[in-house]
Amino acid sequence: YYDLFGFKITKSSLIDINDDSDNKKESFNAENVFKNVPFTEDSKHKLRWVAYLEFTLNFDTGSSFSWDQIVSLNKCEKLKLMIRGQGIPHSLRSLVWIRLNGTLHKKLESKFKYADIVKSAETNLGQTKKQIEKDLLRTLPTNACFCSLDSVGIPRLRRVLQSIAWYNSSIGYCQGMGTIVASLLLFLEEEDTFWLMTSILEDILPPSYFSETLSGVQTDIKVLKNLISTYLPEIDHQLEEHNIELSLICINWFLTIFSNVFHIRILLRVWDMFFYEGSSVIFQVTLSMLKINEKKLKDCENSSQIYSLLTEIPNGITSVDELIETSIKVASSVNMGLIESLRRKHQSYEMARNETIKNQISYNHLILSKKDPNLEHAQSLDDNRGSKKFFKLFQNSNDIG
Repeated sequence: YYDLFGFKITKSSLIDINDDSDNKKESFNAENVFKNVPFTEDSKHKLRWVAYLEFTLNFDTGSSFSWDQIVSLNKCEKLKLMIRGQGIPHSLRSLVWIRLNGTLHKKLESKFKYADIVKSAETNLGQTKKQIEKDLLRTLPTNACFCSLDSVGIPRLRRVLQSIAWYNSSIGYCQGMGTIVASLLLFLEEEDTFWLMTSILEDILPPSYFSETLSGVQTDIKVLKNLISTYLPEIDHQLEEHNIELSLICINWFLTIFSNVFHIRILLRVWDMFFYEGSSVIFQVTLSMLKINEKKLKDCENSSQIYSLLTEIPNGITSVDELIETSIKVASSVNMGLIESLRRKHQSYEMARNETIKNQISYNHLILSKKDPNLEHAQSLDDNRGSKKFFKLFQNSNDIG
């Protein structure tokens, strides 16, 4: 069995909607819920969007609406409310997404044509090509478009990932990119997928998000911890009490922009907001998921139960309207201004911490380079105490960060 988006449905996961037993309650997740809900587009919803676009873009009454005349959509409160309300009509998503964040403008103004980028990537990537090849079948293994080397999506996924690695050579390739690109390819043309992914890397997410050290996403995990302590203090207390390391769970959510954890129907609505509002949506949605599951988290008795619950939370989200409404109630003030401020703060702390460690290491090397027997003897006698001092210095600087 496959759903309308090509994702595999196993017989064992099929449930009877009239079954009120505990078996149904235990298997009540996004996959099971959406099996019984047809994916249809509301024609009135689409007409409202077309009318809004025609009106705001000053089309003459009676003239035919043409997307070729629209390069970008101006941001305004009305458009934001429409996206949060019912989302973008599905038949318009591929056209609207690339016009929300400058992607189409980037594509049209680039001095590089996609076909030329593909050719250059095929001959100039070296070892990166081998890594991409290894990951192709791991990206969306449950989707018919990417489940085997003969699947229709694999060549497209290969070309886009190689092109991104060549075009953004300072970033290269990171495994988290694959799921995002594959999900985009389900709805966009190959070339538009490349340019939208380029916008994600260059304009929407911090530039160091997919770096070798993943410093950008590590910074965002620290930002998330700040936000949880501010907006969800009771959950923060529970996480602190059981010494929960959020990066073990959330780094996968952030690196894939939820494409690896949300059901596709939930993901589409979240991405509608993400492409319009920016990376602040990642934090809003995460805080919303935690708030929806606040009682369950508080009922957990140990760290093992908390980690298990956190892992299952995204697949347990079955109402995108509840997710969005909760995010507005809990984190309406979480905007890009606040996020950028917190990012700068944590980046400054991290730079200061690294400089402190660097200076301490340089100081130790300077002492050891002097061939004074008295200094070497003193160093030998004080090894243990010196190690403790250095550890304390490192610990303190880490606490500050």
